[in-house]
Amino acid sequence: MAVISFKCPNCDGELIFDPETQKYKCEYCGSKFTQAELDALQPAESEETDAGAADGSDEAEQETTEQQSADTKKKEEGIRHLLFQISL
Repeated sequence: MAVISFKCPNCDGELIFDPETQKYKCEYCGSKFTQAELDALQPAESEETDAGAADGSDEAEQETTEQQSADTKKKEEGIRHLLFQISL
């Protein structure tokens, strides 16, 4: 049986399903998403990937690198926020 895992669209953290609320919750930034919201996001992400592969341009590669940098910064901000809360 295959397991489908989702990453948070906001911070790329792992999403955990909460059966009580029937939503996926990000353990890092606290965002919550329904299955429908996550399904709606997936095609958009794959279309972006397909478009970059189709034209093979350096611009698509640069956008991917910029997005990865932005994702990394969001993760770092989330970690700093958690560390700050722990230190209080």
